[in-house]
Amino acid sequence: MSTDTPAPNPADEAAAGGGSGDKAFKAPSSQAEFDAMVKDRIARVEAKYADYGDLKAKAQQFDATQETTADRIAKLEQELESTRTTALRSRIQAKHGISDEDAALFLTATDEDTLTKQAERLAEAAGDRKKNGNRDPFAGRTPSKTGDDPMRAVVRGLLNRD
Repeated sequence: MSTDTPAPNPADEAAAGGGSGDKAFKAPSSQAEFDAMVKDRIARVEAKYADYGDLKAKAQQFDATQETTADRIAKLEQELESTRTTALRSRIQAKHGISDEDAALFLTATDEDTLTKQAERLAEAAGDRKKNGNRDPFAGRTPSKTGDDPMRAVVRGLLNRD
């Protein structure tokens, strides 16, 4: 037993008032009635999403706060790294007895191993300098008499100086 009845069309049901909406659909009879139906539908949709603007504003505020926080965290991390490096340099400088001026010029690394190597090398160079002393090998000598030098006489003659 087969029936030759066509399957129901959902669009036909909606037009006939059997759709899934709250109210039965009634075709507007005039433009004014149609405009009223559209305004009613717009009001229902706007009421459904009334807090959209508020939520969008809060989301933008959250994004701005998040960016500000990320910038602040990056700045604080950079400051922390700088403070750690300064403390490390000071500790190694004190350990090897290096002056502030030498430390500022020669201790340029940021990690402990390299700073230690630089400090050891600087301390070694300072030790060598102290061992040899600050001496001028020609200090206190009287220059030899220049009047007897034949080369000087030639140069003075060329330059017309007596």
